[in-house]
Amino acid sequence: MKTKAGLHSLQRRAGNNHCKRMLDSARKNEKWFSEVLSARDTGVFSEEKLREAEQEYKDEFGADFGRAMFRQEYLCSFDAAILGAYYTGELDVMRDEGRLCRVPRDKGHKVHTAWDLGIGDTTAITFFQDVGKGAPNY
Repeated sequence: MKTKAGLHSLQRRAGNNHCKRMLDSARKNEKWFSEVLSARDTGVFSEEKLREAEQEYKDEFGADFGRAMFRQEYLCSFDAAILGAYYTGELDVMRDEGRLCRVPRDKGHKVHTAWDLGIGDTTAITFFQDVGKGAPNY
């Protein structure tokens, strides 16, 4: 007897957690169907209601964390900031404007690093190249 199995999962996004890893795994497996639908995708809420919900989060949690909570809860963002994270708003704006991207390494130039050792939090490393074109290659 053949059977079909399925999994319907409604999970809260909170960074790169189990929900994100499960989704990534499903997307790689041709036997699985995976779909993420935000509140905008489903049309459940009007744009006016979404703006109101975002403003309520901002009023309750402050501008940066409120925006991050809204993106996480309504827009299905796995990139939403964690409370206390630095540069949340700036990174959101850069992401929305398409300014966060992969930049290929220029093999003809050294790769430099700048480190934030993350005493009490996560270490951050920035990789960059000075390619002599007026701006570093990040």
